[in-house]
Amino acid sequence: MAQNGGGAVVLVTKDANLRIKAGAIGVEAQEYRRELVEIQELYTGQINLEVSPETIDDFYASKQLEAAGAVFDDVELYPNQLVILTAGKQSAVGRTHHEKNRLVLKPLVKHTFNYSIQPKNIEQEFALELLMDPKIDLVTLADSAGTGKTLLALMAGMELVVQQDRFSRLLVSRPVIPMGKDIGFLPGSVDEKMSVWLKPFKDNLEHLLDFDGRHTDSIDHLFEDGIIEVGVLSYIRGRSIPNQFILIDECQNLERSSIKSVLTRVGANSRACLTGDLSQIDHPLLDTVTNGLTHVIESLKEEPSVGHITLTKGVRSNLATLIAERL
Repeated sequence: MAQNGGGAVVLVTKDANLRIKAGAIGVEAQEYRRELVEIQELYTGQINLEVSPETIDDFYASKQLEAAGAVFDDVELYPNQLVILTAGKQSAVGRTHHEKNRLVLKPLVKHTFNYSIQPKNIEQEFALELLMDPKIDLVTLADSAGTGKTLLALMAGMELVVQQDRFSRLLVSRPVIPMGKDIGFLPGSVDEKMSVWLKPFKDNLEHLLDFDGRHTDSIDHLFEDGIIEVGVLSYIRGRSIPNQFILIDECQNLERSSIKSVLTRVGANSRACLTGDLSQIDHPLLDTVTNGLTHVIESLKEEPSVGHITLTKGVRSNLATLIAERL
């Protein structure tokens, strides 16, 4: 171990390669711990509680429960949390609401959409409730591939922009981090370069709008008419983005400072949604506990204007679910 005036020298860095090099020459190296969140303790946005049958009967009868009442005395609840109550074969599902400095559990609101798909489970219904709630400014959706994160966010965004006219535009973006070995620089203008990275959005839009992939012009007009705007994260600093639904995909590949830069661009009457799969991190200097999405989820879980759900049920295909679970 290196010495300096009798004291130990410890190199503190987030760079894994630098820590390896330091160890090779005898210098102790540690990871920068201040930003770390234990992934096993990461807030999931939902909780399952065993209660009495009378509690479930009261919930159905009165349509609400005091979250500070005797039923929840030993449980820490947060605003906008999915709560699943069970009592034997009975069950009930609700969401916590922050009202007059107290938490109240209320039933989920059923939303209908004029699209080819509908929510397939309680987690998806809850995610859409968060996305559609005008009192919520930021929604985070996380977990494994094939759970419908991006599709749900696009469905809510299209509903709010096109059908309900609550926002002027749907702004979509994602970090430009390649999977595996990079193939090098892409030719063309900024829009042409970004078209490759935005293909997942177009795939989801085709599925959402029930196109078969042969009518790409039906999707392209959404971008050409300005209904959907492509945002390049590298150039977002300094912008102010009012009256828009902002969707940032693959946020597990963003550093904490980058997500802060994005979210501080959100202007008046705008709503932001961050999605990401914490098991698919391609950024060479990030992992499940150091990426920006993890910090947003954990740091803002007590805020009444923020909602989160970790989606666990795969809906893409049986194979996609199997691979996500086993590999």
